[in-house]
Amino acid sequence: MSSLGTPVTALLGTCLFALGCVVTPVPADGNEEDIAAEGDVASVEQAYVFPNGDDPKFLWEPRTIQMLQRLAMAPLADGAGKLVNTPLLETAQGRKLLHYVVGCALRPDMTVKGVVGASSYVYQGALGLAAPWRSQAMTATSPQRWVTACILQTLNGFLEEVPIRMVGQHPGLADAPWMNPAQYTFPDATMFGNIFVPGQEVAYACADEGAQLACGNVWSQFAKLRICDSSPTCKLTLLGPCKGSLPNETDCTTNAAGYATCHADGVSYPESISSKLTADGAFNLYPSCGL
Repeated sequence: MSSLGTPVTALLGTCLFALGCVVTPVPADGNEEDIAAEGDVASVEQAYVFPNGDDPKFLWEPRTIQMLQRLAMAPLADGAGKLVNTPLLETAQGRKLLHYVVGCALRPDMTVKGVVGASSYVYQGALGLAAPWRSQAMTATSPQRWVTACILQTLNGFLEEVPIRMVGQHPGLADAPWMNPAQYTFPDATMFGNIFVPGQEVAYACADEGAQLACGNVWSQFAKLRICDSSPTCKLTLLGPCKGSLPNETDCTTNAAGYATCHADGVSYPESISSKLTADGAFNLYPSCGL
């Protein structure tokens, strides 16, 4: 992994992330001091990786959720590529979250520029899970769910840098040609939900086979820390094993390509995203599970 002082270019379809970390919003003027103040940008084989752990507590603050919901009610950028005004630009935590949001939502050929006071920051897309959001409000349910699942997967109260392979039915999650999926042998967790509907925010996580077998009931403790940290307002509902053996348990079905559609509270979520870990990543994320 190498540190860079300029934005990273990612291949379309890349789905390799460092769990719980965030690409630094790069000041448009390229000021090295500003870049260093909020962390470095890093790359792994042209994939976006985010080298500084994001704080779940900030995401789950009611004000933060409200800011994201307001953001979704309008195009992300105007015709000149300027990010819509949002209080998220005013703090380092908010700017890091914006990089997650833009990375999840827009394609790698898309950028938006956030301006706050005399400073400006360039945000670049990565996965394209809600690409039309750049020029129109994100009011449709499906893209809201895709961006939600992506954000959930990148949260990590451990602040560990753990590369993950995201797997889902969206074409933006297709493996890049250079990637070796065989390295990601540990089926971790599947996440889904929708945090963009005011008053109806839902977030779900269930344990896939690797985490379930390695950790058993202890998995919920790690998942809670990973996605919520100590937030008292976290919207997360832990659902146990993704493939339950009883009728009332979580039921995530997978198609021939291995993409999950999960069900919770009577709602079906084809916009579910599963994570795969390397052996080292699984050890770092679940240190007490006997891996």
